Amino acid sequence: STTAAMIPELGHQPGLVVMTNSLNVARALSELEHEPVLLMTGGTWDPHSDSFQGQVAEQVLRSYDFDQLFIGADGIDLQ
Repeated sequence: STTAAMIPELGHQPGLVVMTNSLNVARALSELEHEPVLLMTGGTWDPHSDSFQGQVAEQVLRSYDFDQLFIGADGIDLQ
């Protein structure tokens, strides 16, 4: 994914706090030289994307104030 491709660049920055809905991204982040504090969104598990999705994940993301946000999407529901 696009967000996973950015992970190597994050490894050079100590003190990061990262939130993800992706188990694959979480695993990759745990292998970085400067392992960030890792937060997971929770939500409904989607085995096809190895990620948490749905209203719970959305509510958790809305409850945080991010300095920077990098987000990928498989699809968007305009309603």
